Amino acid sequence: MISVGRLRSGDRDYVHQELQEIAAVLDSRVPFKVILEVGYLSHEQIRAGCELALAVGAAYVKTGSGWSGVPTTLEHVRLIRDVVGDHAAIKASGGIRSLDTVLTMSALGVQRFGIGLAAATQIIRDAQAVASDSPAADETNAHTPS
Repeated sequence: MISVGRLRSGDRDYVHQELQEIAAVLDSRVPFKVILEVGYLSHEQIRAGCELALAVGAAYVKTGSGWSGVPTTLEHVRLIRDVVGDHAAIKASGGIRSLDTVLTMSALGVQRFGIGLAAATQIIRDAQAVASDSPAADETNAHTPS
């Protein structure tokens, strides 16, 4: 996780150095995921965190740990996507509780989600209900032997 306090206080040099040291230890053996905790950051701080993540070659920028109590919003995802573009993947975590949110965030470029079991179970049920109501599902069922 990025040093939220240092980022909030504007100490970009410290955060950059810390991220560089972590990247050096990982040495590309595993994808480097930088966790921002967007619920505690201003838009400018989120931008700065994304820029620093890119500067050290992070493979992922993650919105948060999922435990801050502040949900990740579509605005957070758009802001991160605007900064990282195609240079890093996005993982969204925290407060993602509906199929609509997952689909919208996915369309915005989120490639991975951190979702709790109860919410994930409901999202799967909702997706199954949508799929069973689609004309394609009716056509598939018509060709399935009884």
